[in-house]
Amino acid sequence: PPRQELFGQLVDTAQARGFSIDTSTNKALADSLNRAVDPRDPLVNRLLRMMATQAMSQAVYFSTGSEPEDQFFHYGLALDRYTHFTSPIRRYADMVVHRLLTAALATEQGAEPVEAPAGNKEMEELAEHINNKNRAAQRAQNLSIGLFQCLFFKERDPETDPRCVAGAVIYSIRDNGVLVFVPEYGVKGPV
Repeated sequence: PPRQELFGQLVDTAQARGFSIDTSTNKALADSLNRAVDPRDPLVNRLLRMMATQAMSQAVYFSTGSEPEDQFFHYGLALDRYTHFTSPIRRYADMVVHRLLTAALATEQGAEPVEAPAGNKEMEELAEHINNKNRAAQRAQNLSIGLFQCLFFKERDPETDPRCVAGAVIYSIRDNGVLVFVPEYGVKGPV
């Protein structure tokens, strides 16, 4: 589960809007977020959910042989054991999961033992490699979005182009400024 101190800003922001967020369990957090709705300002719930997501650890791939069973969970989905995969043509991680499931099912059904695609050590190394590539791809995606947002506004005059003016929500006050969220463009940052 996420470290409780990471939820501090979420809890403070919610309290400033009159909501109580319980982060003691994933179910309590989900219920709290579902109740934190202001019909006059639907952006409040969107911002709180965004902050909750940011406070949680990013999911990573791992070899089950290298972690204790109590680490096989998915916090956000409240599942004790979790794996995910899509079509095996989409990502290499999905292809590995399909191969492992095929080997496990063949063994369970009494068929000729199918050799597992890799041993535990190789799976650990593969998981780490895939995690690194996944983080790099996400960083590239975020940087690309930022670049295209900059290019979008670069040639526009804020005095004459109404797209340069948008409402923002202050979600944190700091000594040197404020942190804002601009829902129209899905951006947040310091001002």
